Amino acid sequence: MALPRLNDTPKYELVIPSTQKSALYRPFLVKEQKVLMMASESQDKKAILRAITDTINACVEDIDVTSLTTYDVDYIFTMIRTKSVGETSELNISCAECAHDNAVKVNLDNIEVKGEIRSNVVPLTDTINITMKHPSYEYLMNNTIKDDASTTEIMMNLIATCLDTVQDDEEMTKISDEPIEEVKAFIDALTTEQFTKITDYLEGIPTIELDISFDCEECNHHNERKLKGLEDFF
Repeated sequence: MALPRLNDTPKYELVIPSTQKSALYRPFLVKEQKVLMMASESQDKKAILRAITDTINACVEDIDVTSLTTYDVDYIFTMIRTKSVGETSELNISCAECAHDNAVKVNLDNIEVKGEIRSNVVPLTDTINITMKHPSYEYLMNNTIKDDASTTEIMMNLIATCLDTVQDDEEMTKISDEPIEEVKAFIDALTTEQFTKITDYLEGIPTIELDISFDCEECNHHNERKLKGLEDFF
């Protein structure tokens, strides 16, 4: 005798932040939760990111996970989590006054994607513009989580990945068509002012955020905090 089907999985709708397109999703099941828990217990950042993207791929209909931005993944995973195990998450947050750890419950339904999606055109000179693209989680998994990578190396690799095109008065060059050595040489030749324009663009990329406040149970100091990015919420 075959085992009965236990549940009809409900479907919900969300809006992908970077594209504003709607997508249907379901809560994660025990098989996905088990993978997430194993990844978390391993404390392997790459395994955790892979488990998150695999969960999104399993739970969201008609989605290309590799094309999602970092803030898309953070937001979508949070929405799946709220429908799977509850809309609240209990965090240990240190008091700014006495450093005592406080258990603080946050409502994940109140999370918003903050940050303006600005023009991706960055002028470098009067005749040369570059276009930028937001980094994907695929990039993070393949390029930033390396034990031997320095902060400078990670930043340079991030910039190289987020450069989309270079355009002057005569032609437009697709960065992905160029050898990585040429791309790095192009970045190395930037002035400090030009480099700052690029890093300012990257620092302004949207992220999930939530403002919270709590009174410390130890010293009664009133704390106000801004949670940013997926790691702050779980």
